[in-house]
Amino acid sequence: MSAGEVQLLIGNPANFELLVQQLLSTDNDSRQQAERVYEALKAHPDACLELLLRTMRQSEKLEHRSFCAIMLRKALTQSEPNIWTNSSPQMQATIKSELLKALVEERENTVVKKVCDTVSELAADLLDKSAWPEILPALQAMIISATPATMQAGLLILANLATYSTQHLRPALPGLQPLLGQCLAHQSIDVQVAALQACCNFITSLDEARERELFQPLLVPMLGALGRSLTAGDEAAAQDALELLIEVADTHPKFLRKQLQELVSAMMQVWFATRTAAVQ
Repeated sequence: MSAGEVQLLIGNPANFELLVQQLLSTDNDSRQQAERVYEALKAHPDACLELLLRTMRQSEKLEHRSFCAIMLRKALTQSEPNIWTNSSPQMQATIKSELLKALVEERENTVVKKVCDTVSELAADLLDKSAWPEILPALQAMIISATPATMQAGLLILANLATYSTQHLRPALPGLQPLLGQCLAHQSIDVQVAALQACCNFITSLDEARERELFQPLLVPMLGALGRSLTAGDEAAAQDALELLIEVADTHPKFLRKQLQELVSAMMQVWFATRTAAVQ
């Protein structure tokens, strides 16, 4: 592909959206041609990131926004040579800002979850380099917002970072614990399960028993989130909650012993809900 053709692509976002459509094509020849064009575009880091970001944020087509969220994650964290490292400080600041805005402004949950993955992986890389200190305050602001979808997004990223970047979050644990406790009692099942995921990921990732003890007072509310999912008939949420608790039991079985009675009650509720569903 010639330099002039790349410049034509860079100068016209509409042309890039046509390229995205071609990248999604089921026709192998068409898709492979588009992949070659995209590879050439990656030699221009700022332009490539700007086009991906613009399409993710502004495209009227859900499929394009979703696809560009995935492509942006790969470009920022997996590309060789690394596009993030080769991009300008101005573009890096724009990426951080626009990703966080997308978490609040995007209305399609499927796209939001892909943006969550992008933010999580980029933040994990940058926290290792002390290059995104604002991310935790930004997540805390999302988690205390009045919008359940925004709260859920912040909690999902926090849950990922609890696994990816445990060491960087350790100093914040005393402040995060009561925040997670509030979310476990939220009226939204999605918020409750996202908070449960964050709690469970912290518990399974923390090596020191004294650190895990911070989450001991949250075990009953964690079990409560499972129970409320079952009561609401939200089988997908209940299954997610149960799998998270099973992982905690497998990794740190002693953590559950102090609330054995509550654990047994929760398991009886699961059994009863499963039996009822089978009968129906």
